[in-house]
Amino acid sequence: MKKILFISRQIKRFTILFAIGLIITNINLSAQDFMTVPSASKIQRLKKSKTYLVLENQLISEFNIEMKAAMQQHWYMTDFEVISAPDFREFAKNKTNSFIYLNPVVLEKDKTETAYLYCFLSLGHPSGKPHQLSDLISIPLAIKGTEAENYSYKYGLILKFMQNYIETVDKLSNPTSKSILDYFTSQNINLQDYELWVKTDEVEASLRTKAGFSSFYPYPFKFADENEIRTAITENRKNTLVLHLIKAGENRYCLKLIADASNGNLLYYDYHKTSKKTASLLLEKDLKNLSK
Repeated sequence: MKKILFISRQIKRFTILFAIGLIITNINLSAQDFMTVPSASKIQRLKKSKTYLVLENQLISEFNIEMKAAMQQHWYMTDFEVISAPDFREFAKNKTNSFIYLNPVVLEKDKTETAYLYCFLSLGHPSGKPHQLSDLISIPLAIKGTEAENYSYKYGLILKFMQNYIETVDKLSNPTSKSILDYFTSQNINLQDYELWVKTDEVEASLRTKAGFSSFYPYPFKFADENEIRTAITENRKNTLVLHLIKAGENRYCLKLIADASNGNLLYYDYHKTSKKTASLLLEKDLKNLSK
């Protein structure tokens, strides 16, 4: 099985005051990006909860449309309802509720203080304050301000991974970051049985031909477009791997995830700091790491 590479970092989260705007809180979340380790009791609270999808407080929002549709098709762990952003604070006071919502975070060690947009799955807290909710998992979507159409077609994959991750943690005995990593990296998966789908504009220039790509990745692959990837996710296409790339500007962090389109099972995660010489794309070295 190919290695999944994680980086341990702290993140600083913004608090969303939906009726007012955004303010930065000085809260350090000890995390391995999205690799929170929820306790067994919190997982049981989630399973017994009703999950509320918190809509953005915008007249026109691709998240509101696309994520609601994705929830209806791919969310199976709990019953769910949709609530408006202004109602979030009141619903969040109930510890028996869980929530899926967007929130920007800043990596604590990132000197550029670039805001990354994350999708959170969290449990309620009596204070109702978003920054005090119990986070079960948070997944990076894009740099804040990126057009939603660049990642919204993968919302179904994000939801699948959230649930897959929770189920993985739940079945491990005394899970830790290490034991979760060990579980993923010990999966007996033969890449010859899977087809990796990537967009040509998300890989570095040397990989944008079949010959160039196959010289670093000797397994089935396909250059796919957004509609094809959306269809693969929607139809739970078997034996298909999808790249989720978080592009960033120079001197920022580019995040890369590869997961199974059918169930969200994570197979690869890595990051690199961008520069004039290192683009914010899937690199040759990623394919080398994945192929080891």
